[in-house]
Amino acid sequence: MFGDAAVQGEHFGARFFLTAPTGVIEARLRLRDGHGYDTRFAAFGGLLAWQEAAESNWAREGYVPLDAARPVTAIANELLARVGLA
Repeated sequence: MFGDAAVQGEHFGARFFLTAPTGVIEARLRLRDGHGYDTRFAAFGGLLAWQEAAESNWAREGYVPLDAARPVTAIANELLARVGLA
């Protein structure tokens, strides 16, 4: 998948998923040099539909979005704050 980062299951009473603007995801895919399906830029064609459907499903199921376009420390700090550990 294209960075399927939703936590499957409940931790600390909450569920989260990472999201980023499509342009950020596209730029990150362009930087990858692996050979797996999800690392080839050709896979980008289905990204928009996949991202929209996945994030809609996760939001409907109560997952909380975390903006993955930010630095990892900012994401970690938000996650810790949301689960009451910061």
